[in-house]
Amino acid sequence: MITEDNNLSEQVVSPVLKYKDLISKSDTQIQSEQLALDVQKAKSTLEVSIAQTALDLAEATQRFNNAKGANPYCLKTEIRAYEEMNSLQEGLEYAKKVLEERF
Repeated sequence: MITEDNNLSEQVVSPVLKYKDLISKSDTQIQSEQLALDVQKAKSTLEVSIAQTALDLAEATQRFNNAKGANPYCLKTEIRAYEEMNSLQEGLEYAKKVLEERF
């Protein structure tokens, strides 16, 4: 079974074409190939963003846990860490939803 990712790979590793064939591509074919590349770039960018957000969330969670037991204790610091952690969690969930629905 060929997935969208494999389909793009097959275009890159396609059989060797003659020069005449390469310069004879239709505008539609060229646009289609460019569109497939643009989609792959967008998906890759989103996947990188998801990975970075997951890392940021782990660090924010650690800051939140540290703030809960800080000495001296500061409620404002804990609230800021809590809000940051929740914001990153919501962003991560949304980004994963976008990846699932659009790609």
